[in-house]
Amino acid sequence: MICDTGHAAALKACDLFGLEIRIVKSDKNSQMSVSDTKSKIDSNTVGVYTSYPNYPYGTVDPVH
Repeated sequence: MICDTGHAAALKACDLFGLEIRIVKSDKNSQMSVSDTKSKIDSNTVGVYTSYPNYPYGTVDPVH
């Protein structure tokens, strides 16, 4: 799982490893939406990629 603001290298890595990529929406502050993230987590989730700071905007995803 990765936010729509995540770095393209993370998308490429998931593709190379054959992992399903679930894109999480960013909120009005260009941060990963916590509610959208929670709604996409299931028993097949192996990781959540967050950014500190995120690639295009330099904002910090809520990872606390």
